[in-house]
Amino acid sequence: MERTAFETYKSKTILMVSFIGLADKQEITRIIETAKTEISKQPLKSLLLLTDITATNNDKDTFNLLKDFAEHNTPYIKASAVAGVIGIKKNIFPSMVESAGRYIHPCLSVKEAKEWLIEQ
Repeated sequence: MERTAFETYKSKTILMVSFIGLADKQEITRIIETAKTEISKQPLKSLLLLTDITATNNDKDTFNLLKDFAEHNTPYIKASAVAGVIGIKKNIFPSMVESAGRYIHPCLSVKEAKEWLIEQ
């Protein structure tokens, strides 16, 4: 399964980054590094980014990896949404947004996130 890929949705290009079901820090780090490489190739303030954290580990290490990922992406982002913001993730999500210094739209599902992104 490809974890980082561009997808066209209703004529808009969205970079999809999937951490679905992951707990392994090495795998999460690998996906983040792959995504950072793709994101850094994009023009500033141009990218629609959808990050899916559904059923991803909720521990502090994972949170810090995702927080650093969000901070790195900021210069390239036009709009960003995160799918899978449920349960405890609702409580920790605001601090991730604060550290990124930009708005990141929390969503329950990928479909909701895509619909929000294409309107931006």
